[in-house]
Amino acid sequence: MAQNIFQFLLEPSLQEMFRDKDTGLPLNNGNITFYKDNDRTSTGLKPVYKLAGTPSDPVFEALPNPLPLTGIGTTSDGFGTDTKVYYNPYDDEGNPELYYIEVRSQTGVLQFTREGWPGPILVDPDEEVEVLDNYFQDGQFLHHIDVENEGLITQPITNIAYGGWVFRVPTVFTSTNNVTFTRFTDYVTNPQQSPRYALNVVTTSPSTAENEKDIMWVNNNVNFLAGKDVTMQFEAVSNTGLSLNVEIYVEKFYGTGGTATETFFVGFVNIEETEYQKYPVNISITENLQKLIGDNDDDEIRFIVRLPSDQNLDVSFTNFMLVEGTSSSLEYPNTSDYDAALKSLASSIDNPAYDQTDVGKFLALGSRTDTDTPLSALVWQDPVPTGAVIMYSSSTNFPVGWLYCDGSSYDLVGPQESLQNLVSYNNLYDVVGDNYGLGQDTFTAPGGVTVDQFNATCTRFGAAGAPNAYTSGFTLVVTTPGSPTDEQVVQVTAPAGNLVPAGSYIELFAPSGRSSVYWFEVDNVGTEPTGFSPSLIKKVVISAADTSAQVATALFNALRTQVQVPDMRGLFPRGLDGGRGIDPDAASRQNANSLDGNSAPFTVGDVVGSIQEDAFQDHEHSPIPPAVNFLVTTAAGAAPSGSGNIGAEATTGPASTNLDARFSTETRPTNMYFTFIIKA
Repeated sequence: MAQNIFQFLLEPSLQEMFRDKDTGLPLNNGNITFYKDNDRTSTGLKPVYKLAGTPSDPVFEALPNPLPLTGIGTTSDGFGTDTKVYYNPYDDEGNPELYYIEVRSQTGVLQFTREGWPGPILVDPDEEVEVLDNYFQDGQFLHHIDVENEGLITQPITNIAYGGWVFRVPTVFTSTNNVTFTRFTDYVTNPQQSPRYALNVVTTSPSTAENEKDIMWVNNNVNFLAGKDVTMQFEAVSNTGLSLNVEIYVEKFYGTGGTATETFFVGFVNIEETEYQKYPVNISITENLQKLIGDNDDDEIRFIVRLPSDQNLDVSFTNFMLVEGTSSSLEYPNTSDYDAALKSLASSIDNPAYDQTDVGKFLALGSRTDTDTPLSALVWQDPVPTGAVIMYSSSTNFPVGWLYCDGSSYDLVGPQESLQNLVSYNNLYDVVGDNYGLGQDTFTAPGGVTVDQFNATCTRFGAAGAPNAYTSGFTLVVTTPGSPTDEQVVQVTAPAGNLVPAGSYIELFAPSGRSSVYWFEVDNVGTEPTGFSPSLIKKVVISAADTSAQVATALFNALRTQVQVPDMRGLFPRGLDGGRGIDPDAASRQNANSLDGNSAPFTVGDVVGSIQEDAFQDHEHSPIPPAVNFLVTTAAGAAPSGSGNIGAEATTGPASTNLDARFSTETRPTNMYFTFIIKA
């Protein structure tokens, strides 16, 4: 029978990303089973759909049931591709028929259920069902930013919440403005959905010369919703006892070097003083035909609620919505805290520069909006030999997920392990990193076949068993180029993907008996090995069509997820020079283990984890005038034994010592290179 496309509903988010109820980790390769709510048996399966076809002729295609999750715990199309799920909560006769849902892990452990989903059907199935997405991120301000000094605004642009929310005043302003977030202490029926916070703006000493006092939501793409009719709605109340007129604007900034900024007046809204009310505003967004967008990808569209500048204010807002289409009233959707966090924080990440000029530089979180005021900053980096470390004077009370640094090497096993276990699990064959020997060679095997061989420098300080390749088809060799405590080199000869048995594994051992196990999933087939306790078990995903080089690369990418805690005892941290030229001896820096005699010194250069011995800046002393006398004493409190001129030979005193000093063009302590990454 023909499809009634108006019966299909976009899935209300059960969860945007499904997580294991016990570990909190993404529920990789789990599944969801959809039943009829009144027939929860194997014969009562109820299909769900994905959207196909064209915008003018949509088609809804049934998805597998049970529906597999992807490797990161999101809904898939059954072939590993992330997809959105649509429901049809009606039976073949058009009567309401809701879903009963079970979510399970890959091993069949029940995570949670939903019944009567997606809720009561309050519309005639023959009528159009309007599916709305709220484009405003975190419209209830769950993830707001508490401005210092009780919200006092001191800058023209102030980020006030993640997801693009800012407060703007003129470059020069004299009014006093405080932006805070008032917490609803208990359940409320008004405003809708009982939000946790409301944005509150208080203004004293107003100035009529200030033409901007804006609550603004920013989207970093001026073409967003161009040519569309939309509805913007918020819920608000004036707290002064007087109603309040605000203005609504849409502003388009076409980017540096682009068309001049355009500001469009939409209309007035009168906010009442009695209680929270909805204030919907219909907006027709213009198209950007014949507009020039700048090359820096810093263009924006801004939706603005402009407060009056000529009066004292005390006004509260919440439940901001922006949806496609025109409406006289919108129902604020139920939104989980997790969904709000996912959308607001992810949408705060700036787009990467189109010309890759920002690689390795700060990644700003938050709106640019005239002046760059990032909410916080991150730096994307390649794997380095130092892990996430916080320094404590003792091994107690350190934060969950961090490691106490006592100079040993750990793999990051997480908060479920006690400190005692962490200490006993040190000294694995930990891969140090790209700068310490990870490389690829080729050699000709018997029969004239060229095989890829990978090798990586690893650390070991004590006896440990040799790696065991089990039935994986890999060849692993551990060599000892120096003493038994020298760096150990693991050489791996990898077979092609079709020669690696699904579920086979490699085990690397520590002196304490702990092991790291790397097992292979081949074309989505394979089972995690059991019986390794305690151990770090890591899945390596490959394809039967992979070459030996691709298989070896996949293995070494898994190896590099281990981290090492640097041995900083007695050392000063020094920022990586990275070619800047501040460190005059960056090119001659040495391997970290040479200080303790664990390995012979060798030059590694300008890389993270390298060490550098102390030095004095090379200098000369000018002669001191001979008229200055000095006294030499034999012991504390003793009478002078002689006097003479500076530079003259003293008749008594300690013998001079000829130190084997190190000289450079700088004075420095013994140090180790670090890349400092800010966790804001």
